[in-house]
Amino acid sequence: MQKRRFFPAIDKNSFSDAIQKIPLIVFVGFLLLFFYGILGTESCRAGWHSCSLLLSLVFGIIGVVGLYLIRPWLRVREKIYAMALDLKLLDDRPEAKTDLTLTETAESVIASLSQLQDNAKAAKETVFNLQQSQTDLLDNLPDAVMVLDQDMRILRANRTALKILGADVLGRELAHVLRPPQLTEACVKSLSQRQESQAEFMLISPVERHFQALIKPLRGFDGGKGGKGSLLLTLHDITTIKRTEQMRADFVANVSHEMRTPLSSLIGFIETLLGPAKKDIEAQENFLKIMEAQAKNMARLVDDLLSLSRIEIREHTEPQDAVEVEAVLNNLAIALNLQLMEKNMRLQIRAEENLPMAQGHDDEIFQLLQNLITNAIRYGHAGTPIVISAYFTRDVPANFGAARHGAVAVSIEDQGIGIAAQHIPRLTERFYRVDKARSREVGGTGLGLAIVKHIISRHRGALQIESQEGVGSKFTVFLPIYQELTAQDGASPQSR
Repeated sequence: MQKRRFFPAIDKNSFSDAIQKIPLIVFVGFLLLFFYGILGTESCRAGWHSCSLLLSLVFGIIGVVGLYLIRPWLRVREKIYAMALDLKLLDDRPEAKTDLTLTETAESVIASLSQLQDNAKAAKETVFNLQQSQTDLLDNLPDAVMVLDQDMRILRANRTALKILGADVLGRELAHVLRPPQLTEACVKSLSQRQESQAEFMLISPVERHFQALIKPLRGFDGGKGGKGSLLLTLHDITTIKRTEQMRADFVANVSHEMRTPLSSLIGFIETLLGPAKKDIEAQENFLKIMEAQAKNMARLVDDLLSLSRIEIREHTEPQDAVEVEAVLNNLAIALNLQLMEKNMRLQIRAEENLPMAQGHDDEIFQLLQNLITNAIRYGHAGTPIVISAYFTRDVPANFGAARHGAVAVSIEDQGIGIAAQHIPRLTERFYRVDKARSREVGGTGLGLAIVKHIISRHRGALQIESQEGVGSKFTVFLPIYQELTAQDGASPQSR
């Protein structure tokens, strides 16, 4: 590619000839005038002495006029030479500082300026590449990083910060984007005292997340305002740590509470078998069956608690896989066939043609639907069908995050005892049971719907419950549509 220069290319010979021939052209012109007009006068014809005086006068006038005409060119040379000295363009040619012609000076300045232009272009590309590398580095950091100006407005934000806060946060005040007062107070303190500060805060939408904020003053970067400076705000996600701590506390509390009853029963039966029923074979068989059932209940309880804890730890990270819901339902029909046969029930799966893929985690969606279908088997009347419908819909609940894309909906409808309206809002609470005796009788732990709630929360979905006592219940799950671009970019819903 041809390099672009400050000045057009100059032919050395033509430029030099033009400069050198100016006095000659002026002289010849006046000489012609002289011979044409002056020598033809009568005073010249009268005597050569008078003519010589006249010639001297004419040549003097020609010299003065010639110097006057070339004076601008001399000024141009002086300016070019002065500029070359100021820009140090002649430092590599010491001899040029004393005897450079106008042509040589101009050519040297033009060549040096063209070189400066090339150097400036290369430097600009280097700076751009450096800035792009810094941007790429910030965007690939796992923590959210932002730069705030003296007015607490967000000047820059990396990719992680935009995923957490939304793509429209640039230029907005921090307090309008992140409202926890402890974060704002820490930023104000760091800005006023010019020292580092820290704060911990929690976001509750769309899921509960905990962050540790590190605020550090920046020097020489204030967005061009020339004020108090700016701040570098880093948000480190400590949700996993907090959830692990809470999981340990909850696990101990739940296990101690829920296992107290079956353990007490086991201890009582063991004492009976070792005492009064020591030789009673019939009583031993009955007690051993009850003890087996209690032990299995405890095993299910531990499994559900561990499952719930694992889901809660990952709840703040949205899964990005594509899940074929119809295939999951078909696998569940096979897995639950034995339970269905025990109550003479059957599944009626009605999947819409060309059903879109759902975005999520295959195993967790399997567990989610398994819990709901298992409840339908437990609380549905024997010999009745369980109708499962899978379809695409845009009619989604208000709390569904990806409403603009629609949802994959799966409804499980049974014909059973139903649920009273006052119990529905609390169904997904841990260990909440409408009928505790019946729940324990059918092998429920009180955690099935809690697991369902947290899986749906992790998938950024929604749950809708409809029930009528004596008629039956209908649970509808709404899952986001799999978006290939969203999955590749790792985008997640905006939290405010």
